[in-house]
Amino acid sequence: MLRAPAVPGISATQRCALFASRRLGWFDEGVGAENREGAPFGPLRPRRPCEHSTKMARAGIRCVAVKPNLAIQSLRGWLLLVHGPAAPTAEEWQRYLDMLQQSPLTMRGQLIHSLGGAPDSAQRARSIEIGKPLFEERKKRGIPALRTAVMSQSAAVRALATVSNWLFDDTFLGFRLDDWEGTFAHLGVAPTDREALKEAVNTLKKHVESGPEGAPAKPR
Repeated sequence: MLRAPAVPGISATQRCALFASRRLGWFDEGVGAENREGAPFGPLRPRRPCEHSTKMARAGIRCVAVKPNLAIQSLRGWLLLVHGPAAPTAEEWQRYLDMLQQSPLTMRGQLIHSLGGAPDSAQRARSIEIGKPLFEERKKRGIPALRTAVMSQSAAVRALATVSNWLFDDTFLGFRLDDWEGTFAHLGVAPTDREALKEAVNTLKKHVESGPEGAPAKPR
């Protein structure tokens, strides 16, 4: 059973409430929103019942099991992002930025698949702050520009790709969720890699399909 950390002067029920509020979205250790290159993306294990769930229920407090808002995987040089219905948390977005900086000169491109969620304005600003120097460094070294495809049924989410296009020399394009051919053509994905990338994205989708809000989040 998961145990809320002890806090002097706070009852077990209060500790559990504090723990739940601060760690909402926490899963069993070892199951994260991203994995290392080539590693299989393991099944997501839901949160187990809290030790004091009965007391919490009596107090009107409910333990909520949620899935991540953003799942990330690096595969064959491609960075795959799958957004759930809600916007990513600050921690999730930072994990993405960390992965983006791990191999900026050898990365082949980004495939972003959104079920309605998108980074907020502060997160987008931070990604531009980090991404623009990486983009310029590749350009200076004669490395092909890092292309990004944003797949979503939301016109608002696809529009964010158009805005990014102005900053990154037409390397961002938006596509509908069923337009795999257009997505792969824009990214320049070899036919031998297409099925593997598509399968990986579909696997990541299973981890974010039921976001905490249960409805698409509008980009801010």
